[in-house]
Amino acid sequence: MGPSMIVALSRAAAFTGAIILLVFGMLYTETHSDVAWLLLLLFCGILMMYAILPRMSDSVPHVNSTIVSIGAICMVGFLLMTVQLVRIQIVQADEISQRSASVADGSVVQDPRNRTRDRDVARGRILTRDEDVVADTVEREGGVFERTYPNPHLSYLAGYHSPALFGNTQLESVYDETLMGREGGNPFNEWLDQVLHRTRHGYDIQLTVDSELQRLGYDLLGDRDGSIVVMDAETGAIYAMVSKPHIDPNRLYAGYGPNMDQQVSEASEYWVQVTESEGSPLLFRPTQGLYAPGSVFKTVTAASVLEHGLADPSTVFRNEGALVVGSHVIEEQNLPDDGRVSFTLSESYGYSLNVVFADLGIRLGRERLSETARQFGFESTIPFDFQVSQSRISSNPEYLDADIGLAETGFGQGQLFATPLQIAMTTQAVVNNGMMSEPFLMHRIRDNEGVVLSETRPSSWQEAVDSSIASELQQIMIESVESGWATDAQISGAVVGGKTGTAEVGDRTPHAWYTGFAGQDEPRFVISVIVEHGGGGGAVALPIAREMLVMAMDRID
Repeated sequence: MGPSMIVALSRAAAFTGAIILLVFGMLYTETHSDVAWLLLLLFCGILMMYAILPRMSDSVPHVNSTIVSIGAICMVGFLLMTVQLVRIQIVQADEISQRSASVADGSVVQDPRNRTRDRDVARGRILTRDEDVVADTVEREGGVFERTYPNPHLSYLAGYHSPALFGNTQLESVYDETLMGREGGNPFNEWLDQVLHRTRHGYDIQLTVDSELQRLGYDLLGDRDGSIVVMDAETGAIYAMVSKPHIDPNRLYAGYGPNMDQQVSEASEYWVQVTESEGSPLLFRPTQGLYAPGSVFKTVTAASVLEHGLADPSTVFRNEGALVVGSHVIEEQNLPDDGRVSFTLSESYGYSLNVVFADLGIRLGRERLSETARQFGFESTIPFDFQVSQSRISSNPEYLDADIGLAETGFGQGQLFATPLQIAMTTQAVVNNGMMSEPFLMHRIRDNEGVVLSETRPSSWQEAVDSSIASELQQIMIESVESGWATDAQISGAVVGGKTGTAEVGDRTPHAWYTGFAGQDEPRFVISVIVEHGGGGGAVALPIAREMLVMAMDRID
């Protein structure tokens, strides 16, 4: 290969690389800042100059080579300018149009077209499955529409809508175009509304949440911080999703009406209040809260033991009250009888014996225990209506290389962190033949006349374990309620299974956990409850879960 061929190939590679970088920068514009994008443009310009600038022989007059160089520079410059204009006017158009800034007097400066666009749209409602209002739009004097959230036990599910200041979050963000009537219906009618400047009515979103079940969870948590998730054992539909503490989205609303400056000022003051609050009310705990799971993780450990053939539910283990792991001693706190030392796997789960599950964690080893946890969704992004934090097995990859790390993880401590939704889905997999369903909040979209435009179809996500192991785990959870520490979860005439958890959090009072299922003839509802620093799971979280499951069976067909 001669020198000229090498030069030609390097020029082609430079030009191709520049195009690839530009396409990547355009498609993934949200992953980098404007400064990074401009530096990328500069670098691509250098690559293109190298690719297209011809080599001039010494016989070519200097003025001619200068003209060629200037032409190449202009051509590359115009090309990069075109790319920048496409990025600004098409790719980033919506983001740029929503930008705002506060000036010295506290007023907000923003694209004035947004004021008329959003102010004159009757934004769609967000409703529960039983038609209670999560978010509504009311018309004020002068034909200006404002967003309201009339029910405190439901309001925070929507997130917040603050068009003149903070934008949108959660459902208000994910379904913004639908709520504004710009997508989800008849495209021709939506276009015609814009062309004729007719008052648009956004589309309503109906959730799977039951208002009364949500209210009960809200009342049961009281002034305690925590979360409750109730979901359908088969479809993944969310019937309740309680989070405390939470924001009041009414106080974050700032629109484009005549009271905009006052609303901006009040919303800004409230924002400072909630962001400085120790309780983190902006954190939506069911999907974003990460907690040490404690003994509710033993479902995953038991699944791994069964999956890899280390034991079956009737296998007997010795528990003499302590387990020495290197220089550490794990003491048993949950023995039902100090004189008893032999327990089956099912009994060890029901009595939440840490010594047995610590030993099982060591026997499983890093690869097998981690593999099973990932099958249940740990370290994956759960598909949901809005963002879910990833539950994790360990923060340090080397932690599970040591026996003490495996032991502590085996009984639910160590470096484990899980969301309440993750724990509910773990139980859901147990009662759904080992299959995890995609959880969902949005049930259907309707127009302002009540015509259904679309509905969510339940779908599977991933298989956690095969159906035979899921069946064994389900029976183990039932026996935990029948004869273990979760006997208070029993409901007359119902099939009930569950697991209590008490998660240690340093020197503070432990988190109280409970996860389980219930149904008349077979498991129908799945629940996870966490009360932050609440104490024992059996005494604190379990009673909440039982009341929620009783109401769910009574109210939901």
